[in-house]
Amino acid sequence: MAFGSSPLLLMARAESPVAIHPQMADLCCYLRPTRVVDWDCPAVRDRAEALVAGHHSDTDRARALYEWVRDAIPHTRDASATW
Repeated sequence: MAFGSSPLLLMARAESPVAIHPQMADLCCYLRPTRVVDWDCPAVRDRAEALVAGHHSDTDRARALYEWVRDAIPHTRDASATW
């Protein structure tokens, strides 16, 4: 499955994400892009596509994305701390 066909990106393009995956009904309000988390922005999509290139399982793609966010984006008060 290419990243472009993932449930999140399909949801961004669909009228009803529930039609794609019925269990998503409970998650829809959490998966919408917002002013702060704009995952549907072309630059974000392009970065995500590059990060998951070569990863073939959902688990590997999720790990690659998680690790990039964890390591590359300051997101806590200790982000500038040196360990």
